[in-house]
Amino acid sequence: MKRSIVIAAVLAALVGSTTQVAQGAPKEWRWQECRFSSLEPGVWTRREIVLTIDCALRKWPVPGGLDLAVAVAQCESGPDLKDPGTVSPLGTYQQIALYWPGRWQFWSPAHWKKPLAPEGANPRSNVVVSVRMAHADGSWWGDWSSSAPCWA
Repeated sequence: MKRSIVIAAVLAALVGSTTQVAQGAPKEWRWQECRFSSLEPGVWTRREIVLTIDCALRKWPVPGGLDLAVAVAQCESGPDLKDPGTVSPLGTYQQIALYWPGRWQFWSPAHWKKPLAPEGANPRSNVVVSVRMAHADGSWWGDWSSSAPCWA
């Protein structure tokens, strides 16, 4: 319980919202498959995207951790991390549309009860696939490192 409170406080600071602590930590089932959509009504929110990034990083750690992963996402999708699917069909980490179907097929966790959506603009799908790619690369976000001036 104490860990959940600490996690909620840290995420509240990252997301910039005091509602995170007031609402409490998301239910455990959401963390199993990184399912954070619909915490807020309407489109994906910054909070939901950051929670999805955090969840994916817990399963597939990447150098730089949450701070760097969020910074890269902000560089790609804008500082507010508003629902990237409404801004661009390339998604949170701006996956190249030509390569997305193969990446989605290869990097989607096969054992999840709720599979990833095939659309690259879906924040959950885009984040999980991107984090898994970065994890496998083992470096500072591979190709995304070329955007270093944006988030460094």
